[in-house]
Order: sequence, then structure tokens, then C-alpha cells
Amino acid sequence: MMEYWKPHKFYPRDFASRKDEFMYRLHNGIHTTKGLQELLKAFPNHKYKNEIIEELRRRNANKV
Repeated sequence: MMEYWKPHKFYPRDFASRKDEFMYRLHNGIHTTKGLQELLKAFPNHKYKNEIIEELRRRNANKV
């Protein structure tokens, strides 16, 4: 009966690191452009700031 109270994983962790997971989400469109802009406003010294800026440039280049 106690096994019901154990924490559950809602999805398997398929990534070797947090950066791998973030980069997967970044390049597969899971983060919206507006969301990335808000993220940079809220955290100007974000750990992956350069990757976010490159992705925003790539997305803007595709619109032109």
C-alpha cells in the first residue's frame, strides 16, 4: 500500500544534461519567440543567453 505514495515521473528523462534538454526544446519550437524574448527580459544574464539570441536571430531570418 505504501508504493502508491512514492513520487511518480510523468515523463522519462531522455537527456544527458539540462543543457541538452533546453537545446532540444529551443530548436524544436517548444519555446515561442515571445516566450524567449520574455525570458531574456526577466533574466538578462541567463545561462544560455547566447544560444537564445542565436535562435531568435535564426527565427527572424526565416521571416524575411
